[in-house]
Amino acid sequence: MNNYAYCYPLVQASFDPNNKTVEPTGNIGHQELLKYQINFQNTGNDTAFTVIIRDTISPFLDLNSFQFISASYPVTRTIKNGNVLEFRFDQILLPDSTTDEPNSHGLVQFSILPVAGLPMNTVIQNAAAIYFDYNVPVITNSTSNTITGFTGITDTPAAETLFSYVQPNPFDTEAILTIKTNETGNYYLTLTDVKGKTVSISTSNSPAIRIQRNKLNSGIYFYEVMTPSGLITRGKLMVE
Repeated sequence: MNNYAYCYPLVQASFDPNNKTVEPTGNIGHQELLKYQINFQNTGNDTAFTVIIRDTISPFLDLNSFQFISASYPVTRTIKNGNVLEFRFDQILLPDSTTDEPNSHGLVQFSILPVAGLPMNTVIQNAAAIYFDYNVPVITNSTSNTITGFTGITDTPAAETLFSYVQPNPFDTEAILTIKTNETGNYYLTLTDVKGKTVSISTSNSPAIRIQRNKLNSGIYFYEVMTPSGLITRGKLMVE
């Protein structure tokens, strides 16, 4: 369990569902991998057909190290103007929060490394612009990290190489999460909702993990499993 951590951020003042987060927070090492998550919610009064996220990458981040992790809906990814990451959700049909609050949320996750050789106390800031159809963009908060030279644990995006899947998906009462590995020992499963809130934590001694619906509401959830060797695999599941 030494390589596994839980994050319980303290939210102060009002909560904006359109925001950006980074892990780790605060001080980082010179080559410490940063994992960004951009959350969005349709708080309008009608369905959103297209959602576009544009993230202007800091010059202190190495765009060549960019790795896509996951998204809540099918998304196309492009780089514009040399340093702008664009995530485009076409025909997303995202319901508004007053009509269907649980399914009015979405997110995208990616990782990136700082530029090599940055001086001490370099501050890396990043914000994103979220476009719902033809409305003016919603600008997220700005994340901030400072290069201190103290290297933390690097979260390698192992989900890109460790394959897993859920069947059936969507499911009503029960599903099986299968991980393509022969490791023996304990597997640690965390389920989060589209708001990033942890809804379930469990363990299994098999790479075929049984997921019970129990008190899960209908909607989209994200799973993260740590294998006995510390590898991480992530994915999405839907409850009918």
